[in-house]
Amino acid sequence: MAPIRTDLHYPVGEFLLHIRPLDGWRPSFDEMAVPRLRTLGLGVLLFVPVLLANWFAISGQATRSRLLATETKLSALVNNLPGAAFVYSRPAGIDRPGPEDRVTFLNQDSCQDLWGVDARVAESDALALWNRAVNKERSEAFTRHLVTATREMRPWTHTWQIRTPEGVEKWLTGRGHPVPMENGMVSWFCMVFDVSEEVAREAELEKQRDLAFKAQKNESIGHLTGGMAHDFNNLLAVIMGSLELLAEEENSPGTSRLIRSALDATERGADLTRNMLAFARRARLAPERLDLNDVLRDANSWMGRTLPDSITVETSLLSGLWKVSADRGATESALLNLILNARDAMNGHGRLTLTTKNIHIDADSAGEGGEELAPGRYVQLAVTDTGHGIPKDLRDKIFEPFFTTKETGRGTGLGLSMVVGFMRQSGGTVRIRSSQEEGTTIALFFPAATDQKNLLKSSRPDTSLQGGTGAKILLTEDEPGVRDVLEAILERAGHIVTQARSGDHALSIFHSDPGFDLLVTDIVMPGTLQGTDLVKALREIRTELPVIFMSGYTDQATAHGMSLCGEDIHLMKPVHRSKLLEAVITVLDRTAKDADG
Repeated sequence: MAPIRTDLHYPVGEFLLHIRPLDGWRPSFDEMAVPRLRTLGLGVLLFVPVLLANWFAISGQATRSRLLATETKLSALVNNLPGAAFVYSRPAGIDRPGPEDRVTFLNQDSCQDLWGVDARVAESDALALWNRAVNKERSEAFTRHLVTATREMRPWTHTWQIRTPEGVEKWLTGRGHPVPMENGMVSWFCMVFDVSEEVAREAELEKQRDLAFKAQKNESIGHLTGGMAHDFNNLLAVIMGSLELLAEEENSPGTSRLIRSALDATERGADLTRNMLAFARRARLAPERLDLNDVLRDANSWMGRTLPDSITVETSLLSGLWKVSADRGATESALLNLILNARDAMNGHGRLTLTTKNIHIDADSAGEGGEELAPGRYVQLAVTDTGHGIPKDLRDKIFEPFFTTKETGRGTGLGLSMVVGFMRQSGGTVRIRSSQEEGTTIALFFPAATDQKNLLKSSRPDTSLQGGTGAKILLTEDEPGVRDVLEAILERAGHIVTQARSGDHALSIFHSDPGFDLLVTDIVMPGTLQGTDLVKALREIRTELPVIFMSGYTDQATAHGMSLCGEDIHLMKPVHRSKLLEAVITVLDRTAKDADG
């Protein structure tokens, strides 16, 4: 039985209805082809939208997953940055910081770490970050920098200092890139980092560079000054020796007075060279155990001649002051320098205060206020004036050689440099504190003396020393004028003198006649053999040969091959006649006692 087929027409469409009997039918392929194609088409139409919807759903989930992963990575990156990342927006037409500014993004932990401010506070009030800046001038410079960058739409980079609410000072550096928004606002995408350690390292490096530069400069000037002082000492040696010989022969009171005045001037010249050598750290110091209170009390006798009556002098001397080991003459010279500077700073009117105190320097205070001191006990001698003070930008310069604020003719710029040189050579330092229009305090820090018993004692020349022992002396000196004067002094004292113009010449003479009782020699001379080399060569021939060294400054002996032996005497030029003869007698007496023993 064939199926029944009919067409049904409805408003919504047409349907093809096939009816077959229960026992089925076997339609032909041609009869079922069209219905099957229509069914297939309907299936396709129903399946494709479902497939596309599923594809879009799966694709959207993957995109969301990728976005979430990216967001997680970016969040982890921002949160692990060694600084703060934030977006800072400013309204259109405004190029200076103000309450209208907004922080639209800021990683919270970094905000707290850098500024000490909660991120929510910063997001509600952008000025909470600006107000952390320490220096108003730097803040204004930063603002101008941002204004220019905003107008020119270019990135900015800046470093500034802040203080957290807890009082911690930091250095921050930042970089921002401007992006103009559609509403006219400008958003800065910024990164800020804490560079406090880097700034501290750079400051320390700069300090070390400055110290190295000053040390190199001072060393160069020291060499120059030391050389000049050495040559000047040779000239003074000739003048002093000649004047002392003339004073011995002259009986006229008027002429003797002139000679005495010339000798006094020579003494002042010797003091000047000693101060120059102190600056060069090559001075011959004679340290003795001093009570600085006694030095200040003795200074009262000459301060009256130095200071006008319009300057009041006050002293505050500590009872129980520790003793120091220092050269008395150089200490008095340093004190005089400070007093004269204070007088000039007060223009002849004011109050000068001299104080002493015991000071303990520990590791924390070793570098305060100037050069670093080794921890230990120190005695401070301070000179305070009520003058105009020293501007802050000049305080690091006043100890530099030849720097002076005085008008031409009133200062050389070497006074304080010499004081610093003397204090360094004595193991101490100089520190300064000054306020403009209030006054200045310059303090000398002397190491407190230990219980050592071998401190050298200074002594004044014994002008009464006369006579000699007829010793046979080999005199070695390259300066003819100095050599002739020394020969005259020694021969007038009864000694037999043979001159040698160099170490090589002296060795040749000694080989011909080794019977000398004493060698008096300069240290620095032309030729192969310096003074110390000559002594070494002669003592290979005569081990017990006594020696007196003469030089322009202390360290010449060690600078030319060997240190002085314990029995040798070292005299610094210019040397008084009495001092030279005293040294000769001392050495010869010691040699005689050794021979008898």
